[in-house]
Amino acid sequence: GDIWEGIYSEECFFGDPTVSFTGLQKWRRNLQLLVPFLEDPQIELFSLGVVGSREKQAAVRLKADWRLSTYLRLPWRPFIDVLGSTEYTLDEASQQARNL
Repeated sequence: GDIWEGIYSEECFFGDPTVSFTGLQKWRRNLQLLVPFLEDPQIELFSLGVVGSREKQAAVRLKADWRLSTYLRLPWRPFIDVLGSTEYTLDEASQQARNL
C-alpha cells in the first residue's frame, strides 16, 4: 500500500542495519530506487505497542514487529523473507522524528 508522508517530520532520522540517513527527501529517493526491485511485496504486522511508560518520557515511542516477504526482480528471482521490528519516536506534532 501507499505510505502517507505526513506521518514523518521533514528531518526524520531513518536507520536500519544497512543504511542510516536523515530527511524525508532522502527517504523518498531511497524508496524510488528500491521499490522497482520488489515483486509482489507483502508486509505482515504482528504487533504494535507503546514502548516504556508515557509518564517517564517526553516523546512517545512505538514498536512494530513485522515480516516482509517479496521476490526480487532479478533474473534468478531470489525470495526474501525477513522478520524485523521498527521503533518509531514521535515528536510534539505526533510526527515521526526517528524511525529505527
